[in-house]
Amino acid sequence: MEERSNTRAHLRMNVAILLQYRKLTAAEYKDIETIMANKEAMDLSPLSFSLRPFMDGEGKEEELGNIDPFILNALIDINLKLNLLISTMSSEGKKNILTRVPIEANLSEGGIGFITKEEVCEGDLLEVEMILPVFPIAVIKSVGKAVRVTPLQEGGCNIGVQYINIKDEDRDKIVHYLFKKQREWLRVNKVKAG
Repeated sequence: MEERSNTRAHLRMNVAILLQYRKLTAAEYKDIETIMANKEAMDLSPLSFSLRPFMDGEGKEEELGNIDPFILNALIDINLKLNLLISTMSSEGKKNILTRVPIEANLSEGGIGFITKEEVCEGDLLEVEMILPVFPIAVIKSVGKAVRVTPLQEGGCNIGVQYINIKDEDRDKIVHYLFKKQREWLRVNKVKAG
């Protein structure tokens, strides 16, 4: 009989992030899977729209080397924030991630855990969207499967969601964010100990 280890394969931390999710039907998941698998498909949502002033025309990409990386990142960040505002304004009364209050989540590159008041069952497919407070801002969209659901006495449940469909770039953003948070934590604790 094989013995299971309680060690986890990914770095994980409790962090405060903007998060929203919704349950998916099998048909909705199939549609999302088809879209995410077709990397050449154009995403026309307001959040994906971006102005690319430095990329239009020939020879412009070479000029990017002459731009201060801080300014370039600031422009990208401003562009993403404008996209989020456009998305919020065009949401037509629907709950938007920017209208949410940050929640504590246990985040890793392999999944996320959080407390919810909504009913979730093991095996449920969830569309998860989160915003990581990094520079430039990181908007992560993924599909996950509820692999752990623990009911809470005060109502609601603590759920563990394993990503089953996430872009590699988004996974890298999560790792970058977690390393940044870990460095901050180590600095704070080093100062306290020293």
